[in-house]
Amino acid sequence: MSQVVFVLEDDADIRRLVQYQLEGAGYVVRAYPAVGSIVQDAERQRPALFLLDIMVPGERAYHLLNGARGRERSCAWS
Repeated sequence: MSQVVFVLEDDADIRRLVQYQLEGAGYVVRAYPAVGSIVQDAERQRPALFLLDIMVPGERAYHLLNGARGRERSCAWS
């Protein structure tokens, strides 16, 4: 089974390029243009890796990362 990578990138061209490269390397990619449902999706299916654009408009990705770290400690994503 392939590992899942979540990609958060608001630039569509960069998002497609990253997705193309990762899929070519055998990963399953879930790409997001905004924070949106990424947290809920990660609770349902824990990704092997998050690739986060920290300059995404709206909620900053580093806030998302800090939230993920907190959830990891509380075993919500374990």
